[in-house]
Amino acid sequence: MTVLRKVAVPTAMPAVFAWARISVPASIIGALIAEWLATGEGIGAEILRAIGGFRYDEVWADIVVVTAVSILAYAVVGVVESLVLARFSDRA
Repeated sequence: MTVLRKVAVPTAMPAVFAWARISVPASIIGALIAEWLATGEGIGAEILRAIGGFRYDEVWADIVVVTAVSILAYAVVGVVESLVLARFSDRA
């Protein structure tokens, strides 16, 4: 158990956070598409309705919102990564 806590987990942390940096923004896009396909509502459906109505200002506004949320999620993962890796590097 000590080897796991002192060697294996700290060694795996950079890979775990690399995975999180990629998957968190992708999961937001996946949720957007799933919401649109499953319910026909939400931002994905709103984008399609706006495109159909030639309301491109609304399309871009929705895209900016999704992009901002993805960037925020990516930044949160980066902050958590910095805090966790700093904690594990102090143990060395």
